[in-house]
Amino acid sequence: MLELHIRIASRGSALALIQTEEVASVLRRLGHDVSVITIKSIGDVDQSTPLHTISRRGIFEKEVDRAVLEGKADIAVHSLKDVPLELPNELEMVAIPMRQPPYDAIFPVPLYVLKQNSAVATGSIRRAAMLKLFRPDLRILGIRGNVDTRVKKIQQGYAQAVVLAEAGLKRLGLKGWKRLNPKFFVPAAGQGALCVTCSSEAPQELKKALKKIDHKRTHTEALLERRIASEIEAGCTSPLGVHAEMVNEKIIQLTISLVEWSLQSRVFVSLKAPLDKVFEKALNEFEKKGGKSVVKQWRMKGVPKLFDESA
Repeated sequence: MLELHIRIASRGSALALIQTEEVASVLRRLGHDVSVITIKSIGDVDQSTPLHTISRRGIFEKEVDRAVLEGKADIAVHSLKDVPLELPNELEMVAIPMRQPPYDAIFPVPLYVLKQNSAVATGSIRRAAMLKLFRPDLRILGIRGNVDTRVKKIQQGYAQAVVLAEAGLKRLGLKGWKRLNPKFFVPAAGQGALCVTCSSEAPQELKKALKKIDHKRTHTEALLERRIASEIEAGCTSPLGVHAEMVNEKIIQLTISLVEWSLQSRVFVSLKAPLDKVFEKALNEFEKKGGKSVVKQWRMKGVPKLFDESA
């Protein structure tokens, strides 16, 4: 086998470097020489703008991918849920490794323990909307920073709890969190998964090496989630959750959740179907339940009052 020297561009946060090392370690086991180049992204530099007010994906990925396109690195490793649904032509998503659990989690106490008017922190519109739907008695505070920074803010008394991705908490080895029921808190498309990008013009031997770290099941589930999210066109400022799970090689379980703008109810689709029919079947069900009109409301009205401004 041809040994390659592969330079990986990564954000510099503890979680990003752990995620990058997941990919690097697999490539090293396959006999390749791997080095990591740390890049600062817009999202890392700007720590003051609330995440829920930023209307585009890719604020954490743009500079990292630019390093690849400028030849400073060969590949980049990203959290798939943060990657834009449409990649520029010059970039290619070549691998999606096996993912961690895709669920949301709450730290440091279970949701049912929180008393009325307790404060829960999140930087996600989806999580904030689901909290408002299922626990309207809670106050929702915005929060910025890396996962470990957010955890420290909670320990220092900023809020009684914070909702984060389970995968990030597990990767950092943090304890004391509880998984939120995925029937209510449906994850974002691609949550828990990593993806590897490279230049579309990268050498074939590099692409061939990267395809060996692709995980077929994760690839199928995550790309279906992203395809559904892209087709619904809800945008990154609406509370859309999409989760796919292979039942076997031919059947897939798909769940779609979109909280209505009023925060009083949601459009919810959950079904099992053959892999070649699940996309069309799920979208038809979503439309029958009024999903398109809910998407239109979020586009026309913008984000409702989700976050406590007194925080």
